[in-house]
Amino acid sequence: MNEVFTITGKTTKKDMEAEIERLAALVPSKSDVDTRKVMARWAMGVLAITVILSMFANGWSNAEGAKPGLHVAAWAYGISIPVIVLGLSQISGSAYRLGYGWLTKLAGSVTVALLALSIYEVQHAIVAMSGVHWVLATLMAIGIDLSMVASKLALVVAKE
Repeated sequence: MNEVFTITGKTTKKDMEAEIERLAALVPSKSDVDTRKVMARWAMGVLAITVILSMFANGWSNAEGAKPGLHVAAWAYGISIPVIVLGLSQISGSAYRLGYGWLTKLAGSVTVALLALSIYEVQHAIVAMSGVHWVLATLMAIGIDLSMVASKLALVVAKE
């Protein structure tokens, strides 16, 4: 695998063509590039949908119990949580790719804490708005928020 091709007086044209074919096989094929593009498009679509759902549910959940006069602030706080989660997942993924383990762990830990908060708030909003059983609402909330993070990390991976 780690052979060095050396041209000598005995090297034939056929040897050089075989080496060119061997090297060409090491280059990612067009299908790999296309797969990354397709993954990135789907990830962007899922990301957009899940961010909107999470922002709405977090905002609504915060505003529902807000004191009079603080509804706008509660909405803003709720909406900011998914945005912060996205930013931290980008930082965590990029830090991992760059080899900064400590930053990966720090950003990942904060992301997990905020995801737990967001999952609770999304679950609360789903139960309150739709009346579904809390177990189903929890599964839906987990699906929404973890899909958001997975989509963001898929975008990071698609850039390679």
